[in-house]
Amino acid sequence: MRFNTKWFTNPFFLYIFSFAFVYAVYSLKWSGAYPNISTSLYIFFTISFVAYYVFGVIFERYKKITFTPIVSFYNPLVIICIIYLGYTIEFINYGGIPLIQIITGIDYHHFDFVGIKTFHTVLSTFTGFYAILIFHRFLSNHSLKLFFYYVILVLPNLLLMNRGGLLVVFAPASFLYLIKLRTINYKLFFVAITIIVGGFWLFGFLGNLRNTESINNKYLIMNGTKVSKSFRDGPIPKEFFWGYLYVATPLGNFQNAVNVTKIEKLKPQPTYFIITQLLPDFISKRIIYYFRIADPVEDKYRVLNNLTASTAFFMPHILMGWSGSIIILLFSITLIICYVFLVPTSSSYFLTGWCIMLTIILLNTFVNMWVYSGLSFQLFYCILFAYLEKSRIKII
Repeated sequence: MRFNTKWFTNPFFLYIFSFAFVYAVYSLKWSGAYPNISTSLYIFFTISFVAYYVFGVIFERYKKITFTPIVSFYNPLVIICIIYLGYTIEFINYGGIPLIQIITGIDYHHFDFVGIKTFHTVLSTFTGFYAILIFHRFLSNHSLKLFFYYVILVLPNLLLMNRGGLLVVFAPASFLYLIKLRTINYKLFFVAITIIVGGFWLFGFLGNLRNTESINNKYLIMNGTKVSKSFRDGPIPKEFFWGYLYVATPLGNFQNAVNVTKIEKLKPQPTYFIITQLLPDFISKRIIYYFRIADPVEDKYRVLNNLTASTAFFMPHILMGWSGSIIILLFSITLIICYVFLVPTSSSYFLTGWCIMLTIILLNTFVNMWVYSGLSFQLFYCILFAYLEKSRIKII
């Protein structure tokens, strides 16, 4: 008996799976800080699940995605050397390497490294894009040299102690592998579950390493998060609490925003909504100033002030109520369809962008990733190089 991978490689089905998983984790109730799910939120997700399921079925019928091998005549080593030169410049500018600082006991917090303005955004997004493209080439011909290149392109995120960066490199590669498999047997499915559970533990372990004071105190993250007594005193490894907080908090914050906006009289802010929720952040940050619109006070909508993840629907709901959340749902559908029209499925770059887009859908459970240029800007490279390829100009 085999399991069809379309449930994870079709963006509409993935949306359903992602938020269903978030709700399952939320239901563990390892923290008493989160409010109960309201009827209105149940209705919102039920309607969205039905709508996305219909789109998913239509998509499977008329635009089924299959794995297409790609071949390159260019040596990736030159581009990889240029990428590492870029990170070397950044490390020199910063005055060290975060991972080395932590290993040698130098006081370091994950927000200390900011990189060179604009340069870091271009460098990190291109690195992510190129890593997935190399992984696609590896799956096409199984060259160990290409897999080695992929690992090399992952390393900068480890040197930066950037867990988010690691996720946005591993997730698209995983989706790409699932597309190639098409189906998996249940034995492999349970192996994958085991790897995911191990990944959650590793996420918590690295989380404790990111801040110097938490290295020797794995209970530090539990302070102020209203951890349940059953979890604190139970046998489950405490590293898993990091994963629980990161997965459950977005839904808790969204529910809290629904509760607060229901009590207070909502004042719609369509201009701020359009600029900050529909435009990439590298654009919105530069133009919002000219509109002289005050940022909404988000803290009162959050369950815990230091946990900011809040799903793609949190800010739209604060700014526009349920209409804002619905617009984001329709916005996602539109962008998925637009990508298919902009990048032909026959392009060498189609699957790279497709898997990046799947990662955006997955991570929309945390925040509106469509406007986060650190990931969404990678789609620009796919569109650009697909256009150049169509014009018979091959650069990479």
